[in-house]
Amino acid sequence: KGLTVAGVNPDALSAFLAKADAIGRDIDAAKTASFAPDIAADGSFAAKDTDIAYTIAGGAMRAPPISLENPSATLSADVTADLNAVTGAAKGAVTYKAGDEALVGSEPAMNFTAEGPFGAVKGQF
Repeated sequence: KGLTVAGVNPDALSAFLAKADAIGRDIDAAKTASFAPDIAADGSFAAKDTDIAYTIAGGAMRAPPISLENPSATLSADVTADLNAVTGAAKGAVTYKAGDEALVGSEPAMNFTAEGPFGAVKGQF
């Protein structure tokens, strides 16, 4: 209950589209990479209440893939933690709810990784 993931903007899709529209037909992966990570990281993902199953053995925490819901996006990730080393890691995607901008067969998503010591985990889109 009350889980918020800092550094993940669930409302980024409209800003992505506005920047891409401003660039025009010449948009490509390199141009997208110049603006998308900053937009994707500019916010906090307030998740709906959820249950997360996990196990701890030998100081390692493992969980099946998690899925966190928000009215604007879904955050899914594989999460691990080494409790002996006091570090954690996650790899996943934020899938944005496109609404009127939806295209059949194309889900707007941004992949991410995060890892580091507890309290200083660094994320990258």
